[in-house]
Order: sequence, then C-alpha cells, then structure tokens
Amino acid sequence: MRSRIHVSFNPDGHLLPELLARLRDIGIQPVLMYQNCSFHMDEADPRFDRVLDTLRALGIDPLLRGEIIYSKQELKAADLLALEVNIRARGSPQDYTAYDRSRGCPRCGTGAVQMGPLRIRSGDLPKRSLLGQSYTGEVFVADELATLIVDAVGSSVDLRQIEDARKGTPLPWWQILPQYRLPPLAAATLGVKRDKPCPVCNRDGYFHDFRTAFQPAYQRSDFHNLRAWPRAADAVPPDFALTYEHFGSGVLNPENDPDRCTVYAQPLIMVSNRVMRVFLDHKIRGAGFVPVRILD
Repeated sequence: MRSRIHVSFNPDGHLLPELLARLRDIGIQPVLMYQNCSFHMDEADPRFDRVLDTLRALGIDPLLRGEIIYSKQELKAADLLALEVNIRARGSPQDYTAYDRSRGCPRCGTGAVQMGPLRIRSGDLPKRSLLGQSYTGEVFVADELATLIVDAVGSSVDLRQIEDARKGTPLPWWQILPQYRLPPLAAATLGVKRDKPCPVCNRDGYFHDFRTAFQPAYQRSDFHNLRAWPRAADAVPPDFALTYEHFGSGVLNPENDPDRCTVYAQPLIMVSNRVMRVFLDHKIRGAGFVPVRILD
C-alpha cells in the first residue's frame, strides 16, 4: 500500500505554455484533457511543495485528492471492497427511468425505488469499455463482463438489463443494482464528509473528501443477523451491496419544471472478493477497488 496525491486544475489558456515549461523543469509531465491538467505524485515526493508553489505563483489553486494504491495481495485479502469507476460519465438516465417516489423522502427523493430497467440513450453508453457510469451515479457493465460475473458467482438478481430510452428495447448492457443494503458506515471511515444534508430525512449530502483517501469501515456488531457475514466465520459476504449513505444531493422536481431536473442521490456499490477478482483477472479498464475494514 502506498499513498499518493492526484493534482488537477484548469489553467487559463494563455498561462498554459509557461505552466507546462515550469512543471517540466521540476520533472512533472501532466496529462492534458480538454481544459484540465492533472498528474499524480507520491505523498512523500520532495518536489511536492515546489509544485504547489509554482501553481500558486500563477494564480492556480489546484484540487488535491488523496489516494491509496493497494497491491493485488492486499486487494485479494479483503472480503468486501468499494467499487470505484474511473470511466468518463455520460448520460442522465434518471430522466427516463421510472421510480416509486412514495418510498422516498418527500423533500429530496432519497430512498425512491427504481422500478423496472434503467433506461438510457444508447449513444451515452461506452464505445470501447466493458464498464460505464452515468452522470447521476448508475454503474453498468457490458454483456461480456456480465457473463463473466455470472460465471463466477452464479445467476445474480443484482444485474438488470438496460433499455434504450427512446425505443424501450433491451441493450447489451446490465446495470449493477444491488439488493443488499449495508448498515451505516462506522465513525472510523476516512475520506467522507457531509454537506447540507436533507433536513427531512438526513440521508443524502454525503461526499468524498478528496483531501483524504476513502477508507470505508464497518463495526462488526452493526450486522445484526448473527448467522450472516461478517458475524459468522463460515459465512460469505454479499456479492453486491449498497451503502446506507447516499452520495450527492437529492433534488425533486414535483412541478415538472423544464429547467429543474430530478436527481436522486446514489449509494456507493460494494462487491465481494470473487466479483473483484473477475475485474482484476480480466484486466477490466476503469475499475478500482478499496478494501472495506471490519472493526471488532
């Protein structure tokens, strides 16, 4: 396990040549994508302070995100892991998909239950990847990857086929839609902050605190079924699970205002070791994993 910092910023165009020259002098070659520059540095890199001074001297206040890089051995030792998707998000399927709002918060919509398949525009699905995500947080896998997962864990109700938003026809993609809900994260969890949670339900308003790497933790005593994982030594974790916490801020649009979209805050997805191994063994691009700690 090693710690590193992801540095990103959007410089003014006229500063870019000078900025790149100064960073090259330090030995940094950032990745350029559209108007964004980004690069990684080890947390203990002696050049880090010099890089920050260089950026700030040019009026740039970078976004710093703490990350932990786990070895394969560390990942394979974990029972349950948080799935992180590092594929560019596309599309807003919540505009087309049916939800049962009666089971959610009347103010922010958190807890509304998705009814039937996720409906997304086919043009918003990845063209060169077996893994994808939407702007609103849904995660989906291509037919090929879904088959690999089912071969590893058996038939899964946690994979639901996606439909074309316009035609209503099935698409060769499957949404990861876990049925198992985890208890609240333990206080020892790192890298999560709250910001303006709903005053009615207090379920949304969770965000990643990018200054600290996300390290989820649960108290073993919070799993109340004594026969189930992780309370029993011979039990196995669920292959897919959702966090109790919903990330982002929920917004309802009961008046159908064309300038205001309904957005449901989304829980995070956790997967079992055997699901994670499918991604690792087949080198699925864009998938990252964070081990979950179980505390006694």
